[in-house]
Amino acid sequence: MIDITKAVTTLRDKQNEMADCLRNFVSVAQTNVNEFERLLALTEEVDFNDEDFVVRMEDAMDRYVETVSTLQDKFKEYKAALADEEACSKKKLFMRQQDDK
Repeated sequence: MIDITKAVTTLRDKQNEMADCLRNFVSVAQTNVNEFERLLALTEEVDFNDEDFVVRMEDAMDRYVETVSTLQDKFKEYKAALADEEACSKKKLFMRQQDDK
């Protein structure tokens, strides 16, 4: 019983962490889309500054990649917790069926 309780608690915690991370990803993605649009507009200007563009583009891409990587990690943790909870549930069901025999 302790295993399933722990598994469910862990699953809920990982689900909350993943949801928070997803909210952050959406926020960063929206900010980055706006920044990418501004950067794209810069390329069409007559006095285009390559160095400024490179710095701003690298910053935006780094921020985006870091956010995606963090989201992937949290999602993997959530998925593992879900698999663990399912395994505990199946084990508990199997044990209950054995007790009923």
